[in-house]
Amino acid sequence: MSFLRSPKKPDLPAEPEPVEDVAVIEEDAEVAARKRKKKILRGGRRGTIISGIQAALLKRKLGE
Repeated sequence: MSFLRSPKKPDLPAEPEPVEDVAVIEEDAEVAARKRKKKILRGGRRGTIISGIQAALLKRKLGE
């Protein structure tokens, strides 16, 4: 019963997508730590101000 099947079509190879160059940006460990700390300090609501106790705990956590 080969007449019920559609004729076989040749498989066309898919074209590979063009590869984009990615630039790697390195930053100082000190700058990265400063950014992490700033993100933690300012991560909440805009009006959030951390207390002295929270600041001390944060410094201990970040190893300062």
